[in-house]
Amino acid sequence: MKRPKPLRQGQVDGLCGIYSILNFFRSRDEFKIAVHEADEFWVILDVAERLGLLRADFVVQGYGDYQLAEIVGGVCDRLQLPFEAVRLGRVGGRDLQPATVFDYVLERGGAAIIQYGDRHWALLHDRRDGKYALDDSNPAAKKAPELTVEQANKLNADLGIAIIPTPSNMLAI
Repeated sequence: MKRPKPLRQGQVDGLCGIYSILNFFRSRDEFKIAVHEADEFWVILDVAERLGLLRADFVVQGYGDYQLAEIVGGVCDRLQLPFEAVRLGRVGGRDLQPATVFDYVLERGGAAIIQYGDRHWALLHDRRDGKYALDDSNPAAKKAPELTVEQANKLNADLGIAIIPTPSNMLAI
């Protein structure tokens, strides 16, 4: 029998949302000060476990934006970090283009975890040269993916979360 190829993150698990949360916090000085680098992933998984969100169904099938927001909130509460998670659908009005919502979040020092591709989460963290930069945990991605404004506007901005510095007034644009 031929040996099967090794599995990679994302092939049998739905942890892309957890990786998006981790990538957000790893980019923040407040988190780096509060948590030793070797413990970063552990802290996020421990919070998810304490919230009852480290179950097989979530680990295999993935997390929804409600669960991701809950985990972000739990990490912020535990480490007393000055961020909050707001569902993207609650930022601004329903008639706003996704790119407008993303720009609003980024301009205020935040980032967004967006649904990118089929049931996959990625961290939208910057806009450079008219494109949005994403951190994607998919090991098949050869380079960091980018989205043009036109591509961003094709996404469903109701799905995902904004992670923003507090205090804030993200619900009114």
